[in-house]
Formats: sequence, structure tokens, C-alpha cells
Amino acid sequence: MAKTESVDCSDREGWTALHKAAANGKADILRSLLAQGSNVNAQTKNGRTPLYLAAVDGNEECVMLLLANDADPGIKNEEGRAAGEVAKLFNHHAVLELIRGERK
Repeated sequence: MAKTESVDCSDREGWTALHKAAANGKADILRSLLAQGSNVNAQTKNGRTPLYLAAVDGNEECVMLLLANDADPGIKNEEGRAAGEVAKLFNHHAVLELIRGERK
């Protein structure tokens, strides 16, 4: 099995280790997984990406790290919402600015 296949293994809902690290604000684990070639734009069964999950949580460090590794902020979930939209919905203004490229 190739290295990227093992870091991108997912559970029944499509969550990879990268999704779980992003959802729990574990920037150090994100860094390690990304360095091992994890798919930064992997989607769960309902279309959520690691960037989307970090935006929901309002975690600026994780959002910056994912964006720096080419996370696509335009990917939408099954409800048609992208990471920036959920950042706005949850009043995470700093995260929204990062996603829009207004702040680095």
C-alpha cells in the first residue's frame, strides 16, 4: 500500500485522519499528515473538507495551514455551503478573512 493511501484511509462516513485533526484543532497532526501526502481536499460522505471543518470550529491556525497547503475554499458540502459560508454563519470573522485572502 502506498504511503498516501494509508494516510487517506477513511471511516464509513468518509472521515480521514486529516478531517479529524482539522475538526479537533490539532495543527501539529495536520502538519504531519500533510507532509505525508494526505489529500487536503478530501471530502466526507456529506461533502465536508478539512478546511470546512476547521472553519466551523473557527480555528485560525488550522485554516491557515490548510490554505497554505492548497486547500480549495470553493468546495461545497451536500447542502451547498463552502468553508467561508460556514465561517460567516458561525461568526468566525477572522477565519472568513483568511479564506477570502483578506488576511494572512
